[in-house]
Amino acid sequence: MNKKHLVQFLLLDENFDGAVRATLDNWNGLAYRIPRLRLNDYADRNELSFSGVYLLFGKEEATDEDAVYIGQAQERQVGGSILNRLSEHNRSPSKAFYNEVVFFTSATNSFGPTELCYLENQFYEMAKSSGRYVIKNQEMPSPGNVTESRQVELDRYIENALILIRGFGYRVFEPKVSKESRKEKAEDRRFFLTRMIHKKYRVQGEAIWTADGFVILKGAVVCMENRPGILPSMVNRREQLVERGVLVKEPSGLYRLKEDQIFSSPSSAGSFVLGSSVRGTTEWKTADGRTFAEVSGEV
Repeated sequence: MNKKHLVQFLLLDENFDGAVRATLDNWNGLAYRIPRLRLNDYADRNELSFSGVYLLFGKEEATDEDAVYIGQAQERQVGGSILNRLSEHNRSPSKAFYNEVVFFTSATNSFGPTELCYLENQFYEMAKSSGRYVIKNQEMPSPGNVTESRQVELDRYIENALILIRGFGYRVFEPKVSKESRKEKAEDRRFFLTRMIHKKYRVQGEAIWTADGFVILKGAVVCMENRPGILPSMVNRREQLVERGVLVKEPSGLYRLKEDQIFSSPSSAGSFVLGSSVRGTTEWKTADGRTFAEVSGEV
């Protein structure tokens, strides 16, 4: 039987697009989701002076990819905690990307520096493993040195935090392709693209059609030559992935993809691999030769 959870959302602005306080039944943790423009409106809320871990959400300007920064905020003698920390961030050009913050704390304000380091590190590691978001942290947070028993408690806290952050609409910790989908052998969900470049080099990719979009699996061989029809946003995305070491140059001059990448359509996925404008619905084919258009009913 699937485990059920009772989640309570308190809308502080009369609608779900504004600030929201979230809790789970029989859990002493709590979370806030607050738009950046409304942060100062909640300076008098006592829970926002507690110690906790926060995530800044926004977009990467060059590529329009989802981006996140993960940090911690400790209670201060002058008060403020998360709000003071964000005020510092707001003066930094590197944090200009975010438009919303999610803050996790405990109802009893029980997190010390060691617990905060552990939570911050675990959130960072999960976000990195997921690969859905560009991570804006320049360094990996220290994991701290928690006791074994306290780690068990914090891991339970993280399990509940994952429920709430999904309830807030963020999938920052979820893999692009679930373990179940990756193992799935359904012929109408896996697609392949292969083409010879300059009659010499073979570019190729394997993708899975998921509920979230069209996911190119790591290991794809990509042509980085930008040819007619490729959109500037795709050029930027590919260049950013090279800078981050996600696309790595091989002796052939082609590039190999080191992490799964999700796209809104087969055409954008094909453009990513081939470096040109592509009709992805006919370029991507199943192992038995059917095009995406045939499988999806677009013909």
